[in-house]
Formats: sequence, structure tokens, C-alpha cells
Amino acid sequence: RHETRTGVKAMTYADMKIEQSAAKTTVWFTLDI
Repeated sequence: RHETRTGVKAMTYADMKIEQSAAKTTVWFTLDI
């Protein structure tokens, strides 16, 4: 189950990064408008 744990951790980290990027994009998009 170690592989699964690591995979989930990596996926969660990736999701956090994607959410951060999306939030930044939304902020810049709002400022642009």
C-alpha cells in the first residue's frame, strides 16, 4: 500500500498546485477586466 499512499500524496500536491494556478489566473483575469 506504500505505492498507493505516495501516489495519492503526489496527486493531492498536484491538485493543490492546479488550484493555486487557477486562483492566480482568476485574479489576473478579474484585474484585466
